[in-house]
Amino acid sequence: MFIYLNVHNIFKPAFLKPMKKSVTSKELARERIETLFTHARERLAYAKRYIALARKIATRAKTPIPKHLKRQFCKTCNSLLVFGKNATLRQRGALIIRCLDCGTIKRIPLRKQ
Repeated sequence: MFIYLNVHNIFKPAFLKPMKKSVTSKELARERIETLFTHARERLAYAKRYIALARKIATRAKTPIPKHLKRQFCKTCNSLLVFGKNATLRQRGALIIRCLDCGTIKRIPLRKQ
């Protein structure tokens, strides 16, 4: 009767062991999306580019853009919605947000209380 010892598992090189990840890619993507939106609010000239980059990061990392940020930009033209400048807001059973750059209408239903 022979006993076989698996010597290869005992002396496993360090580069073959799985590394511990301190920050996941989804957390990093969320942080970058939030920073891009803050930069878009600060520099309105580059807002379309920053929002387009944030949307691209969200699609590649397969993470949704948070709700409070999703309502701040137009999906068709990627412009930052600033009420009074390039967007209007109405409340008629739902919040109706209209982009004045491209004319897209976004409806957000309100909860009945």
